[in-house]
Amino acid sequence: MIDFSFELFSKNKKCFICQRKTTDFICQLCNRNLKRYQSLRGVSGYCHYHLYFPSPYTGGCKDLVHRLKYRGKTYLAQKMAYIMLSFYLQKIVSIPQRIVAVPMNGTKEIKRGYNRCDYLGKAIGSILKIPVVNPLARSSGVSLVQKRLILEKSVLRAR
Repeated sequence: MIDFSFELFSKNKKCFICQRKTTDFICQLCNRNLKRYQSLRGVSGYCHYHLYFPSPYTGGCKDLVHRLKYRGKTYLAQKMAYIMLSFYLQKIVSIPQRIVAVPMNGTKEIKRGYNRCDYLGKAIGSILKIPVVNPLARSSGVSLVQKRLILEKSVLRAR
């Protein structure tokens, strides 16, 4: 099991959501206001069977995601990884073998200068001591004809 006793906050010991002084990385008020899902029962569809949400996308959680996603506060990825894992590790039986970060639209990644999912993936991989992989090969610089040939070959192999 993962030890969550690491010091996750800055030396000035402020809540990473509201910036109030605290003895933990999140103050009691923000932690109390950070709603958590107790169960996902009733969510339909197989694809949702393995989805876990540590908190609804409101309030402090929404602000945290927004800071990472749009304000470039990439240091929050490590803190978010701990929040996600503290919830996730209660729900699963085994640790995954690898992490796959969700790829980002290339134009948006260039505009922002980073992919927040890479930061989250690397933080989670580091905590769990498992690799982060990128199974997708970018096809920029490949002509349309070459892309079509690659697609046709992959379809033929799948048959």
